[in-house]
Amino acid sequence: MPPGPCRTVTIMIVAYWDRCWVGPACWRMTGYVIISGYATGDTMTTTPEPLKIFVSHATADDDIVTRIHDTLEAETGADIWVDHKDIGPGDIWELEIEANLRTRPYFMVCISKNSMPSLEVRAEWREAIALGHNLLPVVIDDIQMSAIPPRLKLYQLVWVSETSLNKDVEKLVHAIRKASGLAEADDEPSFTIISKITGEIPRNLVRITMHGRENDLKAIQDALITGNITAIIGVGGLGKSRLAAEVVANSEAKGIVWHRISDISRTDDVVVMLRQNMGLPDNSEREEIITKFGTETRLLVLDNGEDATGERLDDYVILANELCSAGAKVLLTSRVMWDDLEMPRENHPQTLPLDTAVQVVAEMAIAYDVSVPETEHQAIARDGRQHPWLIEWAIKQMKRLPIQHVLALLQSLDVPRIQDAIYQMIGKTVEQMREESAEAAKLLTWITVFRGGFTYDAAKFVTRDSGVTDFDTALEILQKYAFVNFDQSTQRYKTDVFVIEVIPTNLEAHKPHYFFYFSQAEEHNSKQDYVGLNEEQENLQSAFEWALSVGDGEDALWLMNRCGQYMTNRGYFELSLNWAIRVLERLDSTGKSELRASALNAFGNRYAQLPHGNKVTNIHKAIDAFEEVLTIRGSDMKTSDYAGTQSNIGLAYTELSLYENPQLNLEKAISAYKVALKNFAVNSDQLAYAMVQNNLGMAYRRLSKYKQSKINLDSAIQAYQQSLQIYTPESSPIDYAMAQNNLGTAFRELSEYAQSEINLNLSIEALKTSLSFANIETAPQDYAATQNNLGNTYRTLAHITDPKENLGKAIDAYKEALRIRTIGTDPVAFSATKHNLGTAFSDLADYEQPIVNLNRAIHCYKKALQIRTAEDYPLDYALTRNSLGVAYWKLSPYENSKDNQQKAINSFQEALRFYTVDSTPLDYAQIKANMGVILERQQQIDEALLAWREAEAIYLQLGHPHADRVKGWIEEYENPGD
Repeated sequence: MPPGPCRTVTIMIVAYWDRCWVGPACWRMTGYVIISGYATGDTMTTTPEPLKIFVSHATADDDIVTRIHDTLEAETGADIWVDHKDIGPGDIWELEIEANLRTRPYFMVCISKNSMPSLEVRAEWREAIALGHNLLPVVIDDIQMSAIPPRLKLYQLVWVSETSLNKDVEKLVHAIRKASGLAEADDEPSFTIISKITGEIPRNLVRITMHGRENDLKAIQDALITGNITAIIGVGGLGKSRLAAEVVANSEAKGIVWHRISDISRTDDVVVMLRQNMGLPDNSEREEIITKFGTETRLLVLDNGEDATGERLDDYVILANELCSAGAKVLLTSRVMWDDLEMPRENHPQTLPLDTAVQVVAEMAIAYDVSVPETEHQAIARDGRQHPWLIEWAIKQMKRLPIQHVLALLQSLDVPRIQDAIYQMIGKTVEQMREESAEAAKLLTWITVFRGGFTYDAAKFVTRDSGVTDFDTALEILQKYAFVNFDQSTQRYKTDVFVIEVIPTNLEAHKPHYFFYFSQAEEHNSKQDYVGLNEEQENLQSAFEWALSVGDGEDALWLMNRCGQYMTNRGYFELSLNWAIRVLERLDSTGKSELRASALNAFGNRYAQLPHGNKVTNIHKAIDAFEEVLTIRGSDMKTSDYAGTQSNIGLAYTELSLYENPQLNLEKAISAYKVALKNFAVNSDQLAYAMVQNNLGMAYRRLSKYKQSKINLDSAIQAYQQSLQIYTPESSPIDYAMAQNNLGTAFRELSEYAQSEINLNLSIEALKTSLSFANIETAPQDYAATQNNLGNTYRTLAHITDPKENLGKAIDAYKEALRIRTIGTDPVAFSATKHNLGTAFSDLADYEQPIVNLNRAIHCYKKALQIRTAEDYPLDYALTRNSLGVAYWKLSPYENSKDNQQKAINSFQEALRFYTVDSTPLDYAQIKANMGVILERQQQIDEALLAWREAEAIYLQLGHPHADRVKGWIEEYENPGD
């Protein structure tokens, strides 16, 4: 039977035009409606347009993705695009991916262990969200849920396994049919739009991962929750729009409107976009649109706010305030803060840290398909001033120019090719500000002299001769245009670092800047308030550089001397030495011998304190410098300069005693200190007198290890107490703390000879007093030294009472010291504390967990020996070798007995390469005593007795109490029946 006539439906479509601005004299068709259907007598068939789907995946997953792709196309007829199947030979991959990503409104992202770390996959799904595409995430392996970005978890996930692929793919088939209108909606996974986006977010804002702005993002998200208008304010190139796009990408808003303000945009355009986003009729009133937008969970982004000026700016402010009053979330990005916004929250992104900028370079190179060697990433980030916009400019240039040429352009900045970029980032905004206030533009050229921020008082002082008559208003306008930001928590202003570089500083600003920070250094030094000065470190550096460049070096010398104690306190040893070397070089050309002598003193002190390099070499350089000072200044013992140099010489010899000829060098130090004390006592220079007494005490304390132990310790304590009659917590808190620290250390060492428990408690009292004034903030290096010494005292006290408790306290103190003393910042101090910690664990092994604690001890000693080498630090090396031998000996009864006993003997013998009867008698005696114990255990009694007798003789000569203990061991064999 032939078929009958076919009734075919013809659909009439009428387009409607909306007021959505695209370009000059151009309107965009934004939709269509079906008017009616009617029958015709002609035969016609209609076929639904195939669903256009983009598949994003990692190349490593090509096989399973191909199977999914082929099955879905066969089952649904959808037009599914995947790169490795649909990009043909000769096609440009980047262009093909971009074109298909933008034109295919359905997006399937394949989630796997391979794809989630992929920068390309991340950029694709983020762009799909920004484009307002329908998403369907598909999990294709056993990736952990914690590894899936939170934004993708907002969608219904589909799991597809290789083992049950045919069955699992049916879920995807169903989702495609629903999207095509061939199946009814249900609760099964579907292609979904979480947030309807109206307006176009530029692709470059979402094509790479955001780095280094996590705190800014959190602050903006929190501010939007409060319902306030939130403004991202900053100079050009910082990534304000990028940050706003990240807010959008992480938003759960029902709808998002992205409106880019231009010199011709209007608030009417915004209202239309709000209406479209909510699907309201064309004839909806403005008030109705604003009210509804405010009552729903929607977000308006006003990008590029600096281009709203005059009456248009007023209109935008009114609209933003109306939306805020209605409860809407409004986010503004602008180089200029809008006046009259109602209670806005501001966010001021800063320049990216260097390591973050390096990550940006790597991802931008991938995004723009530019081959950039990894070795050049840091150079591009650095020369791009860590500004995202300038980095992006450089990456684009590298498509056409050699990398080294682009780096040269970045380094100079003063070439036409890059000046255009700088104008767009900075210059354009300066011109706009100058139209509002010429004084603000003038003030900007003065405050760019500051580095690392500044206070109101600093700016007022430095710019007093700038000709700016209304300083406060000019400063406010600089903040409005984001050239300067004010941090309420620190009460400091900060100028954008790139602005500082591209806006020339008025040369007249440098001199008042130097004098202001010279006076700051002098004031803080007199109070020993080094924490307060630390926030001005960059300004001090800048003032020093200027003084060194314009004068004969004298001004740089005086600033260096004022900053000496501050730099030591904060651990800036290398910087301090660098200043001294450069000042000396500058003064060499002047012929001013007295100034050179002052610089040599500073130079010597810096070398003596330097924690890195070869300590012996450094200290000898210091002594040579001090001797040259005495040659320049002569030998007039009545001058305070002569006394000061003698004090420095004494300190250098005290330090040298740790590494070579200890007794001789300590005696030289004491002699130099006594010469200095005579002068300072005559001249009534009390603080200098107290300093030398403190240092003299240190020399006596160290000398006690080599001769007349108790007598020298008593002399040390007397010297420390003399210094504490002058140092007070009020006048010299840091010096007072250090004298208390030294006194506590002397009491601990005296406890070995008299009134053990009393002296140890006096030690703890003094050390805790020290920590009350030299804490981790005010004096981190001193704090660490005192914690180390407190650990030593608790460890010694453990031999008398409450061993487990006191050893626990010792271990805690050592660990606290190691928070500051790291192998990178102060390797010598690190090795000392690590050694002490090992000894505490070794002692604790006598009471609990012997195997665990002895292995901990051995680990600590080995860490210390990474620094304490036989070549660089022979005496410290010997000390740690001795302790390591003890640990191996104590471990031998529990495991690897013969092996550990031999390791112990080897360590003791290694220590005896550097410990001798003449140079280090006490240490030599201790090792001999220890070796005797091991020899006894090995049944080598004659050899053990020989070692003990040698140790006993030295202990008796030093008056050391260990003599009685060793004598007892000997008598057990010589008088076995007694």
